[in-house]
Amino acid sequence: MKEFKDILRGLRIRSNLSQSELSQQVFLSRSAIAKYENGLDLPGKETLERFCTLFGVEKAYFFPPEPQELLIEKNRRIRRLKTALSVWRRSSSPLCLRPGAS
Repeated sequence: MKEFKDILRGLRIRSNLSQSELSQQVFLSRSAIAKYENGLDLPGKETLERFCTLFGVEKAYFFPPEPQELLIEKNRRIRRLKTALSVWRRSSSPLCLRPGAS
């Protein structure tokens, strides 16, 4: 089953837009588009509405029905990744190496 990231990327490519061009048309940064297309984030309501207007699709097009359990697990993974990234960014110590690694 296709996920939001795959659907957005497909629409962008079919519309012959680069990530930068799409970002300009929906008033976002290119990195925000990259996050969506890599499955690291989901857009808010206003951004989703801009995508729908630009591509001429309904909101439901981006979110085919999925079992609720799968959606919950995906959201948990996203939160864990965001937390890990935040901790890593705040860390002032260098990455730890495994014992014996050089």
